[in-house]
Amino acid sequence: MKTLKKIKLLIIFFCTMLIPIVMLIKNGAMKTSYRNIYKASELSAHMKSFPENTLVLCDIDDTLITPVSKTFASPYKKMIDDIKSSQDKYANYQEIISTWRLSRKVKLTDKEWPSVINTIKNGFQVFGLTKMDTGSVGKIHSIEQWRYSELKSLDIRFTKKTSEIEKNKGSTFFKGIIFTGSCKKSLALQNHLKLTNFDHIVMVDDRTEHLDDMSSLCKILNIPFTGFCFKIPQVEINPDIPKIQHLYLTEKNIWLEDADADSVLTRTKQKTHCQNVAVYNPQ
Repeated sequence: MKTLKKIKLLIIFFCTMLIPIVMLIKNGAMKTSYRNIYKASELSAHMKSFPENTLVLCDIDDTLITPVSKTFASPYKKMIDDIKSSQDKYANYQEIISTWRLSRKVKLTDKEWPSVINTIKNGFQVFGLTKMDTGSVGKIHSIEQWRYSELKSLDIRFTKKTSEIEKNKGSTFFKGIIFTGSCKKSLALQNHLKLTNFDHIVMVDDRTEHLDDMSSLCKILNIPFTGFCFKIPQVEINPDIPKIQHLYLTEKNIWLEDADADSVLTRTKQKTHCQNVAVYNPQ
């Protein structure tokens, strides 16, 4: 009896030890890895290995274009996300966001993006997929038209499917760009395209949570998926710059580029005035 009891205890012990090991293996197996890319040409090179009937999806912000302000390539890059996540604090939230969108200067993350997208369009359908509001927001009458015009000014044009704004279940589709509204990217995509028509889906995004979302959808639909995570080089910045930018944007509804914010700091010599403004820590 004592021997049997010892055997049972040993079995329980080994099972207890195995549980965390099994969980680690399971979690590792479930975690999808993506290819990091740093240049537009890297995506172009990979496209040669995909079947002809492949759908290509491009995130826009911080993938194709990014603000000129170094704040958004620094540890304080989540400034606008922080404002969005606490929008109840701001009575003029829509004015704040629309002022920022209309006032900020933007640039291509890589000057080769327009030519790379045009080249890929010769063999594949290429659409923009942006996590963005739809319709009218603050001073912007049409987010769809504003975004299209912004990209057009930088020579970025996607495969055109609609010349009019197509609305469906909260998301919109306009001139090759899908706007998610409050939807996840995977849901917004399904609202406007029949995905089973494609043999493969490729997506480039700077945020892995959106790649995870699309990967999960493709597994359900049994469509091969390849995700590319676009990386922007990070820079250091005087922490008082984003603080004063945040202060002017949320309290005065004015967006200051880096040089303007620095001028305010130099002119007033009141850097302590910024101490009560929220600091944006890197994740």
